[in-house]
Amino acid sequence: KEKLKELASKEKHIIFIDRDIVFNDYLLHSIPRDRSALVFDNRPMNRSELCGLTQDDKVLRLAYGLDDKNKNVYIFSHIFAFGGKELKLLREILESPQYKNFDLFEIANLIIDREGEFEVAFTKKSKALEITCPSDLKAVKRLML
Repeated sequence: KEKLKELASKEKHIIFIDRDIVFNDYLLHSIPRDRSALVFDNRPMNRSELCGLTQDDKVLRLAYGLDDKNKNVYIFSHIFAFGGKELKLLREILESPQYKNFDLFEIANLIIDREGEFEVAFTKKSKALEITCPSDLKAVKRLML
């Protein structure tokens, strides 16, 4: 978070990848360069993954265990774009010691609670995979086809 804090203090817009993620060009090009957005992926989901509840192309909440039958729930790719009001709120939250142990998705929820808005960045061809163990590397080739 120190690097994020440093970037947030200097830049007008930042894109931050919070995990070891492999993704395709479609996902990369879906990220707005001038607005705040959270990036989602098009894989089938399961309840153990961090997902986003969306409505009218806006993110309402990030959480684990969301109902996978809801058509407005997508897998979150752990890629954040901050700009404008949301970047200002991010700076304020990162300066506050009470949030130092929060995960970045929890900070995004705080920003939403403080009337920040994140667009849904997503295309049907977007693909991403979090690499958590060596066997995930085998899935990368399948994912990118």
